[in-house]
Amino acid sequence: MARTAFRELAEIVRLKKGSHRSPDDGVCTMELVAWMAGEKHSDNPACVSPVIAAFVPSFNDALDSAHRQRLGAVAARLIDTRGSSEQELVRRRLVWDWMIANAVPTWLAAAQRLDLADRVVAGRAAVLDAVTQAIDAHGHVRVRPVNDHRTAAAVGRALAVSGVTGACLAGRDAADGDTGPRARRRWEKARTLTRTAVWSVAESAWDGGDGLGQSQLWRTADTLRESAFVLLDRLIAITEPLAPPPAWNPSPPPATGPPVPLEALSGSPR
Repeated sequence: MARTAFRELAEIVRLKKGSHRSPDDGVCTMELVAWMAGEKHSDNPACVSPVIAAFVPSFNDALDSAHRQRLGAVAARLIDTRGSSEQELVRRRLVWDWMIANAVPTWLAAAQRLDLADRVVAGRAAVLDAVTQAIDAHGHVRVRPVNDHRTAAAVGRALAVSGVTGACLAGRDAADGDTGPRARRRWEKARTLTRTAVWSVAESAWDGGDGLGQSQLWRTADTLRESAFVLLDRLIAITEPLAPPPAWNPSPPPATGPPVPLEALSGSPR
């Protein structure tokens, strides 16, 4: 089946969160890719870049149904993205660049720490220790009220919706010029710093009581969600022949009618 037909097919399949026992139970983005590629049912198809395969699942699961459907527009492009070790390293470095130059400073700015956001943009990995100490990231967790699970839930979802959770899984083996254990330590510092900033925003949402904090939390998450879609486009383009330069302001795919479950589609994908 031509890639254009694959895309049209993917856009009418109702994507779901989580993994599924069979396509009859529904499909997430990665399971749809496996189905279209003719592979056995799996949420980790062999034809997909391991970096992309690490990024997509948490993003898929965190998005609401409307934004999750946007992943259907790129599902066909994920087929045969598995690249060479050099190409996968380029992808990991792209994810790190997004994390350190975009996600971390954006959440710090949302937490009213523009000074620290500017330091991260200028100094990248070299300043993570100092910035972490400045925001007291390791001492941030303190005795909390019994109902604090709602803040924890909000933080977890905001990190996933904004692409940070997927980025930490996908890019952890490369950070600036480092690879391996040193890179993973830098990723852990960046993750801890970002989570602390999100906690700060989420706590202000409950403490303020006027809804402004909650708006800030989800407005920031939504802004980074759009940036994460662009990052995904750039990751795919690494192995696409004659790929056009990825746009930094992609539009959602045009409506094609109400989505339908995969089981309602007859015939084989190939």
